[in-house]
Amino acid sequence: MKICVVNPLSSGPCLIEALQDYGAEVIVALDEQFRCVYDGDTFTFVTTDQLISQVAALNCDLVISGSEFAVTHVDTVTSALRLQGHAPDRAQVRSNKVSMLKHLRSQGVDTAPFALVNSVDQLPDYPKEAFPLFVKPINSAGSDGCFRCDDLASVQHRVDALVNQENLLGNMNSQVMVQEYIEGQQYVVNTVSLGSQHVFGDILKVNLQEVDGIPIYREITATDIHYDKGLSKDIIEYVSHCLDALGVENGAAHTEVRVSRSGVSLIEVNYRLMGPDLFIDAFSYGIGYSHASLWAESIFEPQQFLNRVGVSKEKKMHFAMVYLRGHQAGTIRNRSNLNKIRRLPAFHSLRQLPDVGDFTENPKLTTGDFGIAYIAHESKAVFEQSLRRLKNLEDDGLYLIEEPLC
Repeated sequence: MKICVVNPLSSGPCLIEALQDYGAEVIVALDEQFRCVYDGDTFTFVTTDQLISQVAALNCDLVISGSEFAVTHVDTVTSALRLQGHAPDRAQVRSNKVSMLKHLRSQGVDTAPFALVNSVDQLPDYPKEAFPLFVKPINSAGSDGCFRCDDLASVQHRVDALVNQENLLGNMNSQVMVQEYIEGQQYVVNTVSLGSQHVFGDILKVNLQEVDGIPIYREITATDIHYDKGLSKDIIEYVSHCLDALGVENGAAHTEVRVSRSGVSLIEVNYRLMGPDLFIDAFSYGIGYSHASLWAESIFEPQQFLNRVGVSKEKKMHFAMVYLRGHQAGTIRNRSNLNKIRRLPAFHSLRQLPDVGDFTENPKLTTGDFGIAYIAHESKAVFEQSLRRLKNLEDDGLYLIEEPLC
């Protein structure tokens, strides 16, 4: 099978690996701006029309998204060439957070109210009881530009700083979303769909730390998945409603929700794999598969995949993906303290580590700039002890970082 993977950034290389493990012929299509990020069988494009023409000429069987940078392109290509993908009639509502939330609210899905502004002057006159509020770009990723604001002055400051600035995805923030802040525990929900049937591969509990109003992922931990009872049942029913309303029919989705006393509330749905890493050996050891390998299974072993629909699954191990943290931006001069992580009894692996000499720009993004640690163990006590020790090592400083001169 010939599969075109568009813009495989973030966890995209993990998807390519999973497809190749099944013997797929993978062709990588790169937006011209990313032409230097991948070595292999590639072609580049500038416009979506060029991408459509090249995919048609190569007679590809599937075209799939390798990152957030590919989603809109892939929707257009699959619709134009009548390839397997999501419902084309709802492509526009999947194109940005605003359209998504408006459509879901019109379909009766409970989501947090929001306002769109392109200047401080457009901000509503929020009463004191409306706070906290959450400010974020309408089309970015990795916690970029996301802030919790506890008063009007903070909202004004954040809006002013974001409007007309380029975000992490290279888009200009012509507007900014100001949304009711959703209190409660956050969860990451990773699904793969085939013929509008959804398999819930992961429901991961998020440990968030807020620094200066910015939500920072510390780690995500595996939970048991029950379709018929408990909190996971509520999450599955809510997310399934979202996926169906948005026309998610084939492929991966990465959804973020929060659970409060009033129930499950949506943060956002993303029509791609979870990033920034999906190390198949770590996820297979801790959970039984990765988000990427589950997607590959849906393509090459569809019946095996469909047998998972509606089937509850307890976690294989106590398992966590830890987003390693540095204390500041700057140049990595020493990383010898990483050896202490490798000695932890629940240690599995380290990924995406910065090299000595690398410059790290923003320690507050959820993009894995300081690396990823995977922790897994059969014993809950050993797992939790290792995780606490890892946090202490992070607090003490994993890296020697030289601050920029200016």
